[in-house]
Amino acid sequence: MPTPSLPGVPLRDLVELATRAPSVHNTQPWHWCVSGERVSLFADGSRQLEHADPDARDLVISCGAALHHLNVAAAARGWRARIRRMPNPYNDAQLANVSFRPEPATPDALAALDVLTRRRTDRRRPSSWPVPRERLDELLALGPATGVTIVAVVSRQARAELLQILAEAEAAQRLNRRYVDEIVSWTGREDDAGIPASSLLRRGSATDAPMPPSRFPSGSLTDHHADLQPVEPALLAICTSSDDTASRLRAGEALSAMLLKGSADGLAMVPLSQAIEVARTRHLLQHELLGDVACPQIIVQVGWALDAGERVPLTPRRPVDDVLGDVASLPPWLGPFHA
Repeated sequence: MPTPSLPGVPLRDLVELATRAPSVHNTQPWHWCVSGERVSLFADGSRQLEHADPDARDLVISCGAALHHLNVAAAARGWRARIRRMPNPYNDAQLANVSFRPEPATPDALAALDVLTRRRTDRRRPSSWPVPRERLDELLALGPATGVTIVAVVSRQARAELLQILAEAEAAQRLNRRYVDEIVSWTGREDDAGIPASSLLRRGSATDAPMPPSRFPSGSLTDHHADLQPVEPALLAICTSSDDTASRLRAGEALSAMLLKGSADGLAMVPLSQAIEVARTRHLLQHELLGDVACPQIIVQVGWALDAGERVPLTPRRPVDDVLGDVASLPPWLGPFHA
């Protein structure tokens, strides 16, 4: 089926760039629908992780990251994206309607797009050099612009508590055989989704403590050992004032903004969602560690990237025609469309 397009807007190009966004286990759970002069973003529940993500929180956060990527791509191509979030009162799967108006691209917009095309998740051990507080403050400042609060877990006691919560979440998930089977089914793949072995760290190739635990099986990526000092990367929590779909969408937009900003500054950043996926550890994180002042949506590990060894390859992406269509071809499981 021919790809629909808007007059003058390089829609296929924008959507292709938007799908470079990170998603939980690289499930890419988004669908884009064109109607008139608007592009609508849908959360594709058919790609939900049933056991790792029973509340579809990670799914919506992934879609929020793609929405922010679309915004960045549009700005670099000379268009301002005007986003209306949660536009459909009858269908929460329709996450956003996006329209465009011409606006000259700025040098900053072009630089952001360059980072977007180069960014990738590197799970290797970062440098032991601590990230200065002023660098973390620059990431925290991205919160208000995206409608979230970003909290830095910086004290040694709080960091130890968060690492313990992450470890408890991973242990709880490992006891669920269906969860483990789900993880295995989305890793080590050679198709256009999931996480290939080339993006997963080979077990035993890194000194992990006191790093957050990894829930993924062993891959083929070898850790670099240019710096063997103890590593304590910073941990940031993206939080929202409520825990509805709109809040999770905003959290995903904030995550994308943080990852692009951090990548531009030479930081290695890894999203960590385990602690929020498990009910008990999410309760501990929200009520005990964060003092019940906000709803945690995702944790981000932040360290300095080591410029050594092989570069992590880009993870595969689904063909654009699989995620882009018009109203007539909208899959029925996505629910009713509202312009």
